[in-house]
Amino acid sequence: MLAGVTRHGIDVPGGTETVRGARRTFDRRKSKFIFKGVPVTLARLDLEELHGLRVDAVMTVPVTSDGDLVVVQLCRGVELPGGMVEPTDEGLVEAARREAWEEACIELDGFGLAALLRVASDEQHWNHINVAVYAGRVTRLAPFVREAESLARFVVSPDVYVNHATSFGVVSDRAEILREALAALERRSEAA
Repeated sequence: MLAGVTRHGIDVPGGTETVRGARRTFDRRKSKFIFKGVPVTLARLDLEELHGLRVDAVMTVPVTSDGDLVVVQLCRGVELPGGMVEPTDEGLVEAARREAWEEACIELDGFGLAALLRVASDEQHWNHINVAVYAGRVTRLAPFVREAESLARFVVSPDVYVNHATSFGVVSDRAEILREALAALERRSEAA
């Protein structure tokens, strides 16, 4: 599961903290792994915290009409499409849409916010980044174009993603992100 957070070299065990007058809620469980060659700790933020939170990156959970997922092979492993929010992005959904296209050559629609994560460097290579995780329905799988970062695109079952993706989080992290993504898509469908 997702958990605690390391800030400024100090482990915050969970609960709440106040940052610039805003309260942030953290999960008490910890998940540690290597991300881009750096040991990190993954923490979950409350979805209600999105407004007023600086979000540095996005991740997409692209779901096909068959319920499968689109993942990409990057130099560091197999993972969901995602990346840094660019100054030219009109918003977080636009950033998620752009990353899905750039990395996987897919178009998505019906976005739902699934999770907010904080990835903190355990060795102070960088402080932390806040990641918005969006689920989206795949509307188009264009022919894949291999780019410098993306080596391949795969359509896999949720089980294959959870148990065999190699780059982001541990199995329980990926299972929780997937559960939240599917729930976000369900809420989005019910609202429509």
